[in-house]
Amino acid sequence: MTSAGGDAYITLLGRSTWALVNAYHAVLREKGLRPERVSIVTEEPYAEDASTAAEAVRIVSGRYGVLPVIEVIVLPEADFVRAGQTIRSLANDFIRQGFDVAIDITSGRKVTVAGALIAVSVAGLDLRHIYYLAMKSTDDVAKPYMMIPHQIQRIRDIMEDAGARP
Repeated sequence: MTSAGGDAYITLLGRSTWALVNAYHAVLREKGLRPERVSIVTEEPYAEDASTAAEAVRIVSGRYGVLPVIEVIVLPEADFVRAGQTIRSLANDFIRQGFDVAIDITSGRKVTVAGALIAVSVAGLDLRHIYYLAMKSTDDVAKPYMMIPHQIQRIRDIMEDAGARP
């Protein structure tokens, strides 16, 4: 086993590329995460947006001096079991390589989010963070993170909120 010692970030892309990119930006800015690996997991109907999301992640990363390896994984639509298996395997591989793993569920569709969280929970994987960019309003939020008033958005770490992490 190689000990990477850095962060790996798994993000779920659903209907909103802006939600994925803004949550990623918030995690880097507000939480100080500096991932060495970023995996964008999406379903077939949203796969065409994945290259845009990957390029945006690359641009935002560069602003924070990070150059992660970015990969895109495309799943069949609404396949709860496959989503869970894929994300569990991905997280487990990162953990075995010595990475601290964060999952961002902000943009993911319910079936993918549920599949992912149930699978990693049942497997007993040690996720360091589960991020969600909470918005008080969804009016006029399809724009860059820094252009959305900070009082209507907050990056949440479900692991911290649940008392699982300091």
